[in-house]
Amino acid sequence: MKLIFQKEIDKILPYYVYNSRTGDEKELATNKIGVVVLEKEPHARTLLNFENSGKNRVFLPYVQFYVKYSINDENKYVYHGIGYDGLRVSFSKNSIKSKKDIVVVPPQDAGRNGFVCTPHYEENGFNVYDHKIYDDLESLYKEVIGVYWGLVHEYIKWKNFSQEEVLERCESLGRCSDFFDYINEERTRQHELKINEEDFFGEMS
Repeated sequence: MKLIFQKEIDKILPYYVYNSRTGDEKELATNKIGVVVLEKEPHARTLLNFENSGKNRVFLPYVQFYVKYSINDENKYVYHGIGYDGLRVSFSKNSIKSKKDIVVVPPQDAGRNGFVCTPHYEENGFNVYDHKIYDDLESLYKEVIGVYWGLVHEYIKWKNFSQEEVLERCESLGRCSDFFDYINEERTRQHELKINEEDFFGEMS
């Protein structure tokens, strides 16, 4: 996978994990928050099909993963989960090289505008996966993206497309936006991680 963008800032706002049984919350020990954007090249993949609970081999365009995380007091990486917009996904016809390049909300993730509700499990009532701790960022995003591929997907719109067709017709699959606007959109209100024009580097400038 290709690294598209990364930014980390010192944390200002508190971040919490909630207990679904009692309604209690505890603050996460957080020093920094960050986002990393990675891109997977066009490829074929076997995915679970929401339509009939079966599996199909489908072709995919370029896929971008926007993963948000915290860095705690022990310099460990904490996945944010759906509560803090932990994972968002987009498609594109071409590899992202500019902040104005067009990305598309994937049809299977349109219900949350590209944000993904990754699976939850609990320990003593607290959601653990959404705030799971990793030794390094690579371990975090590899597991999060791996979990995403294991979800049930709704891909009826393009399941019979060839690789050429899925690239050519990518921008007709969902709502389009430019990359800069997409990375800045938020589903929740408690985010302080703003991306600025001057944040882009190298070929992204």
